[in-house]
Amino acid sequence: MIKLFEHQKRHASFHLRKRKSCDFSEQGTGKTFTAITTMLHADDCDFAIIVTPKHLLYNWKNDLLKFNIPESEIFIADYDNLRKIDNFKTILGKYAVILINYDQFRINISSIVTFLTKNSVFIIADEAHAIGNPKTKITKAFLRASKYVKRLLLMTGTPISNSPEKVYPLMRMVAPGLYRNKKEFVYRYAIMKEIRTKGGRTIFIPDSWVGLPKLYKDIAPYSVRVEKDQVFDLPERIFVDRFIPLEKEQEKMYQKILIEMFYINEQGEMFLTVHKLAEFIRLRQVSSNPYLLEPNYPSDILEREKSLLEDIKNYDGKKVIFCEFVGTFNRLQELFKKNGIKYVAVRGGDKHISEKQEQFTKDESIEVFLGVRAACYTGLNLQVASTLINYELSFDLLMYQQSIDRIHRWGQKNKVVVINYYSSDIEQLILNVLKNKISNEREVLDLFRKKIEKSIDKAVLL
Repeated sequence: MIKLFEHQKRHASFHLRKRKSCDFSEQGTGKTFTAITTMLHADDCDFAIIVTPKHLLYNWKNDLLKFNIPESEIFIADYDNLRKIDNFKTILGKYAVILINYDQFRINISSIVTFLTKNSVFIIADEAHAIGNPKTKITKAFLRASKYVKRLLLMTGTPISNSPEKVYPLMRMVAPGLYRNKKEFVYRYAIMKEIRTKGGRTIFIPDSWVGLPKLYKDIAPYSVRVEKDQVFDLPERIFVDRFIPLEKEQEKMYQKILIEMFYINEQGEMFLTVHKLAEFIRLRQVSSNPYLLEPNYPSDILEREKSLLEDIKNYDGKKVIFCEFVGTFNRLQELFKKNGIKYVAVRGGDKHISEKQEQFTKDESIEVFLGVRAACYTGLNLQVASTLINYELSFDLLMYQQSIDRIHRWGQKNKVVVINYYSSDIEQLILNVLKNKISNEREVLDLFRKKIEKSIDKAVLL
């Protein structure tokens, strides 16, 4: 029998009263159980469609089973299961609950809308920041469905302050009359900045969201939010930034790539040739795993790998290790095998995430959960571990915050240690960006340019 916390009971009652609403509660506060409880008490709905990222489909199934929903009434509309049926329409109305990912929801939106017009359906969207851009096909599909659905619950733990503009399409779905258009939404809460495009046009973009208190007030009648610290007495978090110097050959590779990113004009002014954060990928790769760029790199074991083995040995209990690149993911598995470290590993496309989570939780001999961050930063309950090692980092603040929430959540009984590895200017910049919660790409690029200008040798560029 599932026992809810008081905030979950309050939120479920709120969602039942409102019919269409949002849950902006922080990661790790139990939004999934709140949603399932709401669904089971929605007597005016005969069917439910739960939309979630691919890697969470089976997590949701396991949680539904905890509420004694028969497995025969649940259909997971993933690629393999959909290949076995002739037409998506045949499953609509056949199962009480359909679990589907965002892409399949978009692809089958016409059939879904037809079904919504003839039946009373509850749609739940998990990680709803995925529909935060009104221009994408997925968001347009949701907007279309929201006009016909009986009940709608949109869930995301992403702090509104991270991306206030993503609230607009969600409010269009749950409170269509709240804003006339996106322009009104933006001008109501943000100070605008005038910029000139390459084509000579003048446009206005949000410079600072000074109206967040008013935004919170305006959306309060249609949403709930609670933070972990408000409802749970969680242990403290300790952050350790571990500097691991680049090896000699690694440093040469790093400097070579760095020089390619700058040029000097006739006046002696230095310019950065990189215009997007994604273009820093080679610098990030050589900093953590030079084998990604040079398979014949002359070293059997990297200094960073030695530090990882030491941390695994020195910190008690189970550890969660996140990396960014699949090549690193594969190399670390070989490292663990050579050193007799028992582990489970999850990367994108893994259909057994739930089983591996359960393995890691229940098997005391498994010491490490290794994951590619993009596949693991949401939906997993890994609080059996109290140490998180960020072997590699990216600029994505949301992914960083939510990956920490995998272990710092309800049920955690021990002090949580988060260890961040860094070896170079680019990785130090990433750490500063994450700590200062900087998400503006132009600002990050400017910070990088200023930092590197102080250390790069102009004579080499000339």
